[in-house]
Amino acid sequence: MAFFQSRDSNPALNVTEQTAITLQQRFAEIFAEYKENTKHSFLKIASLSQLVYADLARIYSDQTSSSIQKNTLYQNHFHRFVKLLDEKYTHQKNASFYASELAMTTKHLHRICLSCTGKSTSHLIAERLVLEVKRKLVSESKSIQEIADELGFDNYPYFHLFFKKHAGETPKEFREKN
Repeated sequence: MAFFQSRDSNPALNVTEQTAITLQQRFAEIFAEYKENTKHSFLKIASLSQLVYADLARIYSDQTSSSIQKNTLYQNHFHRFVKLLDEKYTHQKNASFYASELAMTTKHLHRICLSCTGKSTSHLIAERLVLEVKRKLVSESKSIQEIADELGFDNYPYFHLFFKKHAGETPKEFREKN
């Protein structure tokens, strides 16, 4: 389902009051089943989850068919940006690098990113970096300094401030919590 391709999809769905009530009832039933934890609870929770998914998929498809993929050219450029970002984010953290590599101005790349995601180019680069830092903090036993070095942060205090600004906590706090 295209809904899960979050960089292309609007993350918000407009639901009617009746649909909201139905979804609330289904989530309440899922939660009640989870709390009971009886024989076949897992199957019932999975089935209820499928119903929620089907309802939301139907709404999503109705809402997107009316505003069919707005600008295919922008989306193609955006996908090229994301691919390049995934390849180069450890060593290239400036929007101007990506714009240059994609043969466009920084302003145009910014406009493309805003159009496709509602986020700036710099914000998307920071999100990618923070995601990787979090992954490494949780899954690797390397020191925070080693992780910072691997991701191209030569200045540890800057890495610390960068992570805290974007994640809301220090790398050490995040690692201890997770």
